[in-house]
Parts: sequence; structure tokens; C-alpha cells
Amino acid sequence: MREPMDEGDIAQDYQTRLNADALATHRHAETPGSAFPALPYCAWCEAEIPAARRLAQPGTTLCVDCQAAKERLAARPGEEG
Repeated sequence: MREPMDEGDIAQDYQTRLNADALATHRHAETPGSAFPALPYCAWCEAEIPAARRLAQPGTTLCVDCQAAKERLAARPGEEG
């Protein structure tokens, strides 16, 4: 059985995710024109992005719900997205 996480463990887990996201972004910047790996966690809500979505959409940074919200916002008349 897994031990419950204390505040230090939660902070370390959060920092690990942020570091992974930053590294993926950095690698993408170093290799323009090539697809970069999808982020493991949504850039908007921080929910985990399922492996199937990451494989199907290389370079994705948003979960399905946030991507849908982004597309709805972009589709509003008179607004740029």
C-alpha cells in the first residue's frame, strides 16, 4: 500500500512535472520544424494527459477538455484565438 503524501512530497511531485514540461518546451525550441513530445500534464489545468492522446497528438499541451474550451474560445465571432 502506498504511503500518503505529505506537503513536501506533493511539492516535489509538482516541481518534477514542471521540470518535465519545461524540458520538453526547451527541446522543442532547440529543434525547430520537428514535432516535440507531448506534455504529460495539461498546461492549463494540470490534469494528466493520457498516453493515448500524447501518442495520437505529438506536441499536444492540453487535455481534451481544455483543447475543446480553447477551440470554443477561438470560434467566438469577432475574436482572435
